[in-house]
Amino acid sequence: MNTRILTLLLALALLGPAGALAQEEADPPVQPDPEWEFYAFDLEYVNDAGGLSFEELARSGRPFVLVWWLADCQLCRMQMPYVQEFNSTIREHELDLYLVSINIDDRERDCRSYIAESGLSIPVLWDMHGRRTEKAYGLRDMGTPLTYVFGAGGEFIDTISGYRSDYTDAVLELLEIPVPEEEE
Repeated sequence: MNTRILTLLLALALLGPAGALAQEEADPPVQPDPEWEFYAFDLEYVNDAGGLSFEELARSGRPFVLVWWLADCQLCRMQMPYVQEFNSTIREHELDLYLVSINIDDRERDCRSYIAESGLSIPVLWDMHGRRTEKAYGLRDMGTPLTYVFGAGGEFIDTISGYRSDYTDAVLELLEIPVPEEEE
């Protein structure tokens, strides 16, 4: 196949089945909010799959949840299975929101070891010592695990600090999303 045909196929795949029309009918982009600057971060994923910024999450137009944790924090180790359960609920019920965790260990290898031993499948960003997020999110004062909940467009809603066995229900309640019924 020649290069021109490959380029055309790639362009059609990116535009979707309706081509340019699909782009026109898409939701209008979320306009930047001055408050985003306060919460701004740009971090790399632990698995070397690029990075993510607060602005990207806010511009998505979807609610999002950020969870800070440490691999050697006992409360974090108790909380992370419930965060993982929340991630499964998001996927299973196709909830329209993002969940991202931010590890603040001294060494990235400690984070990687915990991910491997626990089977954690949540996207994990790494912020050594919380250097890039401490000021805006008050990590030293609030401790870990720490969850920040944002509405669509990056609107701050609330925090959850410490261990919660009802984590999924608590986050969904803050987002005013009905808790999915468990299938028997």
